Amino acid sequence: MLAFVLGFLLWQTACSLSPTSVPVKSFEAHPKSSLVGLSALQKEQLIIKNMVLTQAARTQAFPAQQPTKLVPMEPKSYFAETVTKEFPSAVCMNRQALLDTAPEYDIPEPYLDNRLVQDLLTDLHAPSILAAWEFSFINQPGGGQNWMRTQNYDPVPSLCVFSHAVTDKSGNVCDATGCLQGKSCPFRWMCGPGYAPVLARDLYPNVEHEALYVISQFKGEQYFHFIWQSLMRAFVGIDFLLGEGKNIPVQVYTKNSFTMGALEAIGIGKDRIVSNQQRAKAVIYPEPVWQTIHNLVRLGNKMVRTLPTAGLPVGGGQRHLKQLTLVKRSKSRYLTNHDELLTTLQADFGRAGYSIKVFDEENLPPIKEQWQAFAQSKLVIAPHGAGLVNLFAAPQKGAVVEILPRGDMDRTSVYMTLAMDIGLFYHGLTALSVERADPNVKTVWMVKSMAANVSEVVSVSWWAIEQVDKNNTLPINETKPNLMEVETHGDVYEHKA
Repeated sequence: MLAFVLGFLLWQTACSLSPTSVPVKSFEAHPKSSLVGLSALQKEQLIIKNMVLTQAARTQAFPAQQPTKLVPMEPKSYFAETVTKEFPSAVCMNRQALLDTAPEYDIPEPYLDNRLVQDLLTDLHAPSILAAWEFSFINQPGGGQNWMRTQNYDPVPSLCVFSHAVTDKSGNVCDATGCLQGKSCPFRWMCGPGYAPVLARDLYPNVEHEALYVISQFKGEQYFHFIWQSLMRAFVGIDFLLGEGKNIPVQVYTKNSFTMGALEAIGIGKDRIVSNQQRAKAVIYPEPVWQTIHNLVRLGNKMVRTLPTAGLPVGGGQRHLKQLTLVKRSKSRYLTNHDELLTTLQADFGRAGYSIKVFDEENLPPIKEQWQAFAQSKLVIAPHGAGLVNLFAAPQKGAVVEILPRGDMDRTSVYMTLAMDIGLFYHGLTALSVERADPNVKTVWMVKSMAANVSEVVSVSWWAIEQVDKNNTLPINETKPNLMEVETHGDVYEHKA
């Protein structure tokens, strides 16, 4: 009881700080407490614990019916600022100490002697990759892909805890004050009329959790959107989820095979995964995202390497890797000359001792093995498609060559952004020819097949490998830091019917 009271007082002090500041300074006022000597990361973990315990212990009632107040997270909304302003009983903090465990990433320029990359940068109103990154691809006015560049995110990944709240399938959350609509749809019309939270009382679940961690978002049933958006949110509280909060259920959009496999790979067992509508005395809500931000991508890229369950090298050693991965698509944007490209790569790179691993979407291994394939590859070569989202597990200063269709409406910088955010050498190539499912609809999503320029792919791949070798001198690091620094004191988060 004494420890709880002390924790509550410390949490109250922490919550008096700005949502965008690091609340660990509150511990400095208690030099004689048992918290002296704890690391900043340990203090953050204890603050989350105390936030959850305090919110669950409130006497606040669940909303009796769907609240009339709807707070949409618009693209330019800041998360913690919006929540603390609109939801008086919610509390927020950022994860500065957790983010500080991630390394500083270099931002390597891509192969710029290429019209496609130049066009992508023109779309983003940036003269270089470095300039594009400095503006985070999200704050530039006007131009193509405006939906990516008009998003605001907290400078440091943050999470908030709601008291006695209900969530819907898409991860929107309602407490007695109102409903927060997540940021997972950049244009409301895309999501349809059912996107607004629907939390009728008769749909409330029978299970009430002591605490719930929410990563569910709109389109979470699709691999690209789940990995790049939902899963990245899990890393905002991953140390807590695997430590003091090891029994807290995690809400996802749907419990399909890759959702379960991905969460299992980061240490969250199937028995903890829930979907559809939920309610909990304390709802832990990490910052919602659309096309996610560099802080979350980098955080995920770093954190996934610290988890023994994922089986990835912590870092280093890229110069010594002798594997190239070639992604094979078959349903859309597949390469009509894939076999020719594979044979040429095997012959050309085989002489230098490289092996070519084919990543076939028709015969995919478990999620964990997919990440390992990307993590162990010096270079990934792929037509544009969702499989490239696995680059989040790639080693920093590795390389990727992406084959894209031709035409202005086909240009998409989504994987160049991802590559840049985690420090990969990127080169985009334009396909020689394109077949469209509908000749009148000229967007990347309607491309049926493409033909790659084989000789160009080979020459650019050698350039990419040269960049990797020149810029990687560190040995392979297999030492995994221990993020679970806080001792666990019992199963206080068991959910109950």
